[in-house]
Amino acid sequence: MGIITKLIDNIIKFFIFIITKLHLTLPVLYSLTVFITNLIWRYLDDPAINAIVMTGLGLCCLYTVFRIFSPFLKAFKTDKKNKEYNRETKNYSNEMKESFTMFEVRQNPNFVMKEYNNRFELYEKGSNGLIYIRTDYK
Repeated sequence: MGIITKLIDNIIKFFIFIITKLHLTLPVLYSLTVFITNLIWRYLDDPAINAIVMTGLGLCCLYTVFRIFSPFLKAFKTDKKNKEYNRETKNYSNEMKESFTMFEVRQNPNFVMKEYNNRFELYEKGSNGLIYIRTDYK
């Protein structure tokens, strides 16, 4: 009996994982609600109510498709405020952010300084990028 309950438990966990990863929670809950209420009251025999139920299910499916593909659509939008890098001065600039000059520390090449208008920021080069150390104000 223990093997069968573990198998059923793993199957349920797998379906829940698939439903949440594909953003199918709303259509699945809507379908279960319609199925349970249909079992209780048998209202889907009426064509008008059946059309309303199918319209709701269709809207839930459209919402799900939108939820799945919305991150991909955001990636294709052009952002006019992209960072620009100037190789000659090693300046990063952004319309919304401050510009800074970045240079390596002469005494230790594992450290990088960023010079802003009002401060210096010290970073250490790490395997995952720059690690913030401290800020010195001018």
